[in-house]
Amino acid sequence: MILNNAEGIYLGNNEVQKIYKGETLVYEKQNNSGGLTIPADYILALDFNGDFVDKTGNYTMLGVDSYPTFEPGRNARQSVRFSKNCTLKTLQNLSLATTEITVSFWVNFKYSTIAKQEVLLNFYEGSPNGFILERVHSKNLRVLIYKYYSPSVYTSIILENNTWINIVATFSNIETKIYADGILKSVINKGLDNEALSPKPLRLGRKSDSSYDFTGLMQDLRIYNRVLSDAEIQSLYNE
Repeated sequence: MILNNAEGIYLGNNEVQKIYKGETLVYEKQNNSGGLTIPADYILALDFNGDFVDKTGNYTMLGVDSYPTFEPGRNARQSVRFSKNCTLKTLQNLSLATTEITVSFWVNFKYSTIAKQEVLLNFYEGSPNGFILERVHSKNLRVLIYKYYSPSVYTSIILENNTWINIVATFSNIETKIYADGILKSVINKGLDNEALSPKPLRLGRKSDSSYDFTGLMQDLRIYNRVLSDAEIQSLYNE
């Protein structure tokens, strides 16, 4: 008999560590998350705990100009430190769903000394469809959603210096939702075109034209080919 309670999932008296559906990992016990289920059906997962290895094995990360370095991050683990000319991109084109996507990561603008535009995540290279997440001069998180146009959507989320914050963005073909530390902050009535999301490299810490470098820390990046539930998003924050 399988029991699922606030402390975790049990088979008899034995706590379950992992659950697979076929060959897909759908549950993994996280010791520091209070027993909450961390969604494990990601298509890309980079914890940056001293390496650039994608947990899924699907993608290889390349340093642009040179590889970023590591330094202590959250929960007694390592994080990646981005700086000018030290950013990352996927060697392979990232294939995302054409209907639903979730992006989650922790970020800290530890080394930003002046207010400037800094790109965190870029999935757009001039194709008709894509998105960019960045911090602008006002320290607001800005979402650029490309659907045959280039709107600039400013959110109410302020990304302060030297503070860890969990950002989650969910995209569909009708709307975009932005969460900060597990709480829904913005609902944007614009989505991605479900017919034009072409595969392309994912870039971290810079635009594709080598501008707007991010100078700070990032940890626990995950991308899903579906929209996560509010409970799942909360579990990512509590991890």
